[in-house]
Amino acid sequence: MVIKLKVSEEDINFAKKQISEFEKIPKGKYRYSNVEAWRGIVCEILTSNWLNSKFDVQKRAKGLDTSGRYDDYDMIINGKQIEIKSATKFYFKFIMPKQPLVDNKIIDILIGVKYDLVHKVDSIYKMSIKN
Repeated sequence: MVIKLKVSEEDINFAKKQISEFEKIPKGKYRYSNVEAWRGIVCEILTSNWLNSKFDVQKRAKGLDTSGRYDDYDMIINGKQIEIKSATKFYFKFIMPKQPLVDNKIIDILIGVKYDLVHKVDSIYKMSIKN
């Protein structure tokens, strides 16, 4: 299933502000090089907003926070734990390049999102249920 969502400057600024605040805490000091983490936040928040308009969402995704705690999932829909992962570079071959990081988590549904640098939209290219 492919869904395209428009990204606004407000979405980008919100995500960049979250990244900036996160980088001020000890766990936020370590970042992968050449990663546009703000794109991942944009993907997560817009995907969460879209899902919220379609389903009974008990917990919406929040992006990053400054608590320093790792979360086990991004949101809950109908009692199912949802993890949203994004490819932040358009040239990535796979939609979920970091999927091995979530393989050992107990997640009901994984959603892959790709930030489209060509058309300035987020596109959900894959929705897969993990057994």
